[in-house]
Amino acid sequence: MKKGISLLLIALLALLACAPMAMAEGIVSAKDTLKIGVAVEPVSLDPYETAGAEAARVKRQVMEGLFEINDAGEYIPLLATDWAWEDDVTIVFHLRQGVTFSDGAPFTAADVIYSIAAGKDGSLLKTYIDLEKSEIVDDYTVRIVMTEPTPILFDKFESQHFPIIHQAAYEDPNNNFMYKPIGTGPYVVEEWKTGDSVTLVRNENYWGTPAYCDKVIFRLIPESQQRTVELEVGGIDINLDTSFEDMDYFQDENVYTIGQYAVPTVNALFFNMSDIRNSAVRDLKVRQAMAYAIDSEAISKSVYGVGDAANSNLSPYYAYFYNKDLTADDTLYRCDLEKAKALMAEAGYADGLNLTILISDAPDEQAVAEIMQYELSQIGINLELVTRSSTTWYATVCAKEEYDVTMFVLYDNSPIYSWMHFLGDDSLGVPNYTTYRNETFMKDMKELLVTTNLDRQKELLTEMDGCVTADLPVYSLHFACNIVSMRKEVKGFEYRGGMTNVNQIYFE
Repeated sequence: MKKGISLLLIALLALLACAPMAMAEGIVSAKDTLKIGVAVEPVSLDPYETAGAEAARVKRQVMEGLFEINDAGEYIPLLATDWAWEDDVTIVFHLRQGVTFSDGAPFTAADVIYSIAAGKDGSLLKTYIDLEKSEIVDDYTVRIVMTEPTPILFDKFESQHFPIIHQAAYEDPNNNFMYKPIGTGPYVVEEWKTGDSVTLVRNENYWGTPAYCDKVIFRLIPESQQRTVELEVGGIDINLDTSFEDMDYFQDENVYTIGQYAVPTVNALFFNMSDIRNSAVRDLKVRQAMAYAIDSEAISKSVYGVGDAANSNLSPYYAYFYNKDLTADDTLYRCDLEKAKALMAEAGYADGLNLTILISDAPDEQAVAEIMQYELSQIGINLELVTRSSTTWYATVCAKEEYDVTMFVLYDNSPIYSWMHFLGDDSLGVPNYTTYRNETFMKDMKELLVTTNLDRQKELLTEMDGCVTADLPVYSLHFACNIVSMRKEVKGFEYRGGMTNVNQIYFE
């Protein structure tokens, strides 16, 4: 069967990536313990409970997938050493031998199959993999069969989306994967002090190059200024969630290193158009009025500081698919209060209405919501802020009962998967956060999932972008950019797919 362009690229990258990861030789860290400051605590470390960035930062140090993808788009082998497509729906993975889980159990092909089967119903892997036809060829070879050609599925075998676990350990009632998952990664969880820190220690039985630091502590420090103080006094070595207001503190190159890192994240306002809530935002005119009343440029500058106001629903991180002809002046809905008021009147709400916005306890969400609260009051909308902790926010979003709008992000290394996950409907086995319905969008999405031609993918994404802008199931506000500050003596820091290579960080 003839392969598409993407499949050929994957095969070539696999061959090029079969050598072990390049690591500096002879590195000895000057300090044993690395302390990292973060703003939000994980909800759970269970591989199937949450995919949030705050959990993924920790989980990918403890559990591994078949490979990882760096920011250059290269496939770096982990638990798979190489792979090959047999046809458009069948791929054979050859697995790394001599690997053990941190509890001493050997890693085999059975663990790959179990990790797919144990995943959440509705997950991309579980939805599009035919487990009855997939098979264990031998202890270190597994054949995966898809239900239909699904090019984006391949990327989901990487560590963030496919952490491989051992059946006996996961089903053992004495193990608590929520707090102490067992995997094959370079670190193991020593302790999670809820509301304080997660401590990792080096996995002495790791199959690859040992982690440079003996111990890594992720310290929960919700307040931005407190993280800044802790970095200054040595309470932390890295601040993964540096606020742009604090950037000036870290300009002394003899003491600090600071960097801005592009991420595939679009901060957005999601509208709850479900029958459950039956909100006024089901009316397009109300959604348009809100978009025209919200000044995304002001929010981008005053809250986020770095990155840009969104001029597309596709992040420029996806360089091939993003429309490079767009300029900073091409914001999606330029603030226009008179137009917003007219739309409110046309929708029958000239006298205003009450709406509720759901936000997490993340400081930037609070700041954005407070600005929106004022801006929307100018067109008669009384916006009530409802805050949920990071541990309960997601469940509240999925229930669709308590809010009319919520702050969310469009995020994934693949723009196709991002839109499928956040804007797809129930037929795709995804949560359907907004209950968006558009025949053209869904027709394009279903073609997008099976086409391997990059030019056709770009055409489809461009048309879908137009649908989202016109229909406004979400209002894209800001293209994110992460700021990371660290002590000068910290070396080896990299971003990979928006995550950090903690095991390769050391002190000079």
